[in-house]
Amino acid sequence: MNVSRTPGFKNKPEYKDYPVEPNVEIILTSAHYKSNWVYDKWRSSANQMFKGNSDYFAVNLGYELSMEEGLLPEKFIKQVMAEDDFDPIGFSMEYEAIFYGSSERAYFKLEDLQKCRTIKKPLVVFDEGTLSSGGNKTKLNKFKIPKMTGEKRILSADIAVSGGDANDNSIFTMTRLIPNGEEYKRQIVNIVSMNGGTGAKQALTLKRLFHDFEADFIALDCIGVGIAVHDELIKVTRDDERDVEYEPWKVYNDEALADRAPSNALPIIFAVKGTADLNHEIAIKMRTAIENGKIELLINDIEGRDYMGEKFDFDKKDSSSEMQARMLAPFLQTSALINEMVNLEYELINGKIRLRERGKMRKDRYSSLAYGNLLASRLEEDLKDNESDYDFGLFFN
Repeated sequence: MNVSRTPGFKNKPEYKDYPVEPNVEIILTSAHYKSNWVYDKWRSSANQMFKGNSDYFAVNLGYELSMEEGLLPEKFIKQVMAEDDFDPIGFSMEYEAIFYGSSERAYFKLEDLQKCRTIKKPLVVFDEGTLSSGGNKTKLNKFKIPKMTGEKRILSADIAVSGGDANDNSIFTMTRLIPNGEEYKRQIVNIVSMNGGTGAKQALTLKRLFHDFEADFIALDCIGVGIAVHDELIKVTRDDERDVEYEPWKVYNDEALADRAPSNALPIIFAVKGTADLNHEIAIKMRTAIENGKIELLINDIEGRDYMGEKFDFDKKDSSSEMQARMLAPFLQTSALINEMVNLEYELINGKIRLRERGKMRKDRYSSLAYGNLLASRLEEDLKDNESDYDFGLFFN
């Protein structure tokens, strides 16, 4: 851009007075979040154009142009918009060429969430709701993340059981708790979306994920439809495909729910029963964890594709389109989580924070993550108590 183009014919005497052609910068891109540098570039160019500067031109071309020119069938757009995991924000950026930024009432700020996207390696889910494929340990081990010393793992769930409706998605979030002094770093290595399903089917999925993820606790929505899944988790669960039986679980922080389970059930369920007070606490703990850098999310899907291609032969010919989709899913689910969170607006009711969705947006991914973060906060309290007791003993010894 600093040196003007010099074509060869300018060396001929007859062209010595030929005018210098100015350089031109052309940027072609999908729209992005307003926090991205390209938005500032686009806005600056558009402002110059509106001022009448003919050296600048900015245009946003949505999917309608491609449809008009016969490059994109209308059926495809309708299919994208009808998918269970349809992301209106991602659609507006990718297909409608609209830059997106969070509102002034947004409780979570996009810039803060983008800073959390530092994890490269995800856990990859194969068959529906499982980390292994029909017992294929080779596939499982390829993407396995070994546990660190002192690490704990949480599988958290926001439950829906009816299915069929755009808002009826159960979300299962896998969080690694990495010890960091008296705190835990929360690494979100995958988010699994399941559209509806019976309580028994979701209980089986949860137990498979729990086993494969080597989890220690499950944070479970135990209000409303979530109780149907709870009542299946407290039973012995038969898995015919794997030819195993999973032992019953029970709640350890709610006596009434604990009494519903067999006495020999594993006490690993942290029950979440939303109230105005608890939802207020959950929201505060979630934002505090983000602002303090405790939450670590997967990198964006473009960077994720590059990483998976380098580490796991993503682009090899024998890597099927289905396998590639499963390898990218954790990154895309993370983007969907962020889109949900920046669309949560807050209001104060009797001094308590209440979060609500904008328009037809969801908050099930946020809820699932927030339940896990709440449990992580409780476990941190235990960690601090243990550290305190340890230091106290050293002092007197």
